Amino acid sequence: WKLDEKIVEMTKPNNININNSYFYSTNPDQDSLVFNATKAIYDIETQSLNVSGIPSITVADALITPSGGEVIIGENGNINKLFNATLTLDTLTKYHNLYNAEIEIVSRNKFLGNATYRYVNSVGDTFSIKMGEFSLEPISDPGKSERKLRTVSSGVVNMDDRMLISPGMYYKGDVTMYADKPALELKGYVQPDLQDIPNYDTWISYTSDGSNKEVIIDFDKSVTEMGEPLQAGIHFDKVNNELYATFLNEKRDFTDSDFFIPSGFLTYNATKNQFIIENKERKSGSSFAGKYFAYNEAEQSIKFEGPFKFMDSRNEAEFKSAGSGSGDLLTQEFTFNLMMTSEFDLPNAFTQIIGNDIIEVVQRLGLPESTKDLDRLLPKLAELAGNSAAKRYEEYIFNEYIPLHSLSSNLTKTLVLNNVDMKWSSEEQAWYSVGKIGLSNTGNVDVNANLDGFIEINRKEMGSAIKIFLQVSPSCWYFFHYEEDQLIFYSSNKAANDLIDRKSKAEKAKFGEFVFLTGDKLEVTNFIEDYRKKYFDIDAPYYLEMASEAGEAAGPVNNTPIPQQEDTATEEDDDDGF
Repeated sequence: WKLDEKIVEMTKPNNININNSYFYSTNPDQDSLVFNATKAIYDIETQSLNVSGIPSITVADALITPSGGEVIIGENGNINKLFNATLTLDTLTKYHNLYNAEIEIVSRNKFLGNATYRYVNSVGDTFSIKMGEFSLEPISDPGKSERKLRTVSSGVVNMDDRMLISPGMYYKGDVTMYADKPALELKGYVQPDLQDIPNYDTWISYTSDGSNKEVIIDFDKSVTEMGEPLQAGIHFDKVNNELYATFLNEKRDFTDSDFFIPSGFLTYNATKNQFIIENKERKSGSSFAGKYFAYNEAEQSIKFEGPFKFMDSRNEAEFKSAGSGSGDLLTQEFTFNLMMTSEFDLPNAFTQIIGNDIIEVVQRLGLPESTKDLDRLLPKLAELAGNSAAKRYEEYIFNEYIPLHSLSSNLTKTLVLNNVDMKWSSEEQAWYSVGKIGLSNTGNVDVNANLDGFIEINRKEMGSAIKIFLQVSPSCWYFFHYEEDQLIFYSSNKAANDLIDRKSKAEKAKFGEFVFLTGDKLEVTNFIEDYRKKYFDIDAPYYLEMASEAGEAAGPVNNTPIPQQEDTATEEDDDDGF
């Protein structure tokens, strides 16, 4: 007691635990408000109590730390308004931290004021959000906790704040803090952090319930701020037929046709610096099938996996394909590894005739199998024949050999090519194969061999055209040319040629009807020589034998091998595929 100075000093002795040094309000309106402290000075004239050494004050579910650990208490135990205080919420989880708070402590279970929220994204970057008034509301599902109320506060993030809500994603809109939830509840818009797209201003509608800090966007269902569906994928420019890619920006023309459209959930992988749109089941590993699309802005590259649309189909000529690929957006180079099925409405005996011919030569020459690369085969197989078929193949292939066509009727087609490397030529507006071509089967005749050959798919005004040349040996080869509802076939196999020629109705067909007919050896040779000249700069004759000529003396042959394609598979972590 310092009577001359009219003050009373109180100090906690060093040997006393701070838990036993506290101030307790007897004002019933303050509902037994209590807090620890180490020192206090009571001014008798002003009737105020200056308390210091306060670690924090527990009010409702919040820990309030006064600036300097001091508070001033007036008459009836009323605590003066706190400035520059800090808050931690809640007392159990400590999920949220706020600073620069102006707080009025009303009672043990109530406080008023505002503060600045210290938002820390998943990689440790910190941003500030001004939060409004605090309120207490009932917890709808308290679970095992005895707590019935939680603190709630809201704020607004403006576009100019450039707040990265998570790596690669800016946010603008409303934010709500629930003390018992680990992340803020969001209701607004996110914008991918894209720098190289001119005038990029796409904001995506986004809501989050506060249970996760990572931004995950349902690509298929989300819309932009203007209400438009999200766009991404690989498309064809209708003016110049150029293949080009988009990522969350509009196509050059909304009528441009699509080659590949992603599906699934959009996320950002900070380690890989990639925006990824991926099918949920594929990402979790529960399915081999599913689309994948990754965009790396720094490298200006894309990687993709899933079904592709090379050709339009009709009942008599059906084309399906799936695989993986990559694209360099600076050079406009696209490469693919794919599985392709082609089904033509041909005479029943056709696949048996050509299949028996091919398999006899394959076995005699001992050609390598085309199904060795299981990692790349299974996703393609799942996409074309179903995930159950791919899992069944994976389960049994190590114990016994299983022909692919036995897995599903979707693989009992005229031609099933299970391993084809292709590139896109902007100059020719065409895809072209490089290296060996894996032929799985023709109809129900299992081949499973890597063959020489060439495949070209041209983009044309009246639709795509495909030419397939498969060569098992100099005197065993097959050529298919489908364009504008017409299939031209020719081969070294006289029986196959005669069957097509005998069953053809080309002369009686009406406009638009599917027809098949035989070509000639010159057409096949011209295709091969033109192909080698365009894509590999090989300007030399290419000699073909008919089966009947195999035993006869042949002239000088200059069938220069085609350079082999480098492996287009890319080694990535499991979450990125490939």
